[in-house]
Amino acid sequence: MDFTVAICTYDGAQRLPRVLDRLRQCYFYMRDRCIQLRWDVLVIDNNSRDQTPEVVANYQATGFADRPLRYVRETTQGLAYARQRAIEAASSPIIGFLDDDNLPEPNWVVAAHEFMLETPRAAAIGSRVLPEYEAEPPANFDRIRGFFGIDRSRDRPFPINPQPESYRPELVSSCGAIFG
Repeated sequence: MDFTVAICTYDGAQRLPRVLDRLRQCYFYMRDRCIQLRWDVLVIDNNSRDQTPEVVANYQATGFADRPLRYVRETTQGLAYARQRAIEAASSPIIGFLDDDNLPEPNWVVAAHEFMLETPRAAAIGSRVLPEYEAEPPANFDRIRGFFGIDRSRDRPFPINPQPESYRPELVSSCGAIFG
């Protein structure tokens, strides 16, 4: 495999179908453009209590856009544990992480993979997050939107240099990672 899309989820039965359907669109985007990229999808169930396993099994049974769709359960609660499990279970050296409420654009898999190949010094990249609000946010929401990972200010790649006190090389994996 050239690329693994990892989706860490907890009680995501209601959210996962939208993400998986959008990843199907990524497959059709590549197929229609004859883009050859070997990729798979890995769902890490972080000890869900809902129907998450059944949702994934349903997508597996119906054929997931001619892509492997794998399911792994991580019983230790927490996103860090789920992401570590994804790194261990990934079938490729480059991993694209999506949250179970991230809806990638049809070209996301291709763009993320190409960026990592073109930028070999990058250990990780993030994606622009555009919100889909259930209700209109309050007027002063813009001053705190960054705490929610919402950034509308940039449309091109830019480096983030970690602060020395927060950067711990022993925590950086040898694989490339993309966070959706």
